[in-house]
Amino acid sequence: MGMDDKISQEVFAVADRFTLPDLKKIAERCMIENLTAENVVERAEIAEIFEALSLERATIKLIINNIDEVFAKSDLRKLPDGILLKVCKGRK
Repeated sequence: MGMDDKISQEVFAVADRFTLPDLKKIAERCMIENLTAENVVERAEIAEIFEALSLERATIKLIINNIDEVFAKSDLRKLPDGILLKVCKGRK
């Protein structure tokens, strides 16, 4: 399912609000597939707010594996503390 980047975030939030787990998983998968160094901090924030563990793991993995690019393209100061700690520990 090819969902636009911004639409997948909106669908994810709506699916969470109305307890639609299958739709939430689809939207989460789309956000993971479209994860980049530019949007990783925003996605990490979403992962933390909505307790999206797959998305959280994907953001951590992307940051660890592409740290130089992420530093150049994202403001890691906005990264949620819990995710930052896991990145620092090198956990995937």
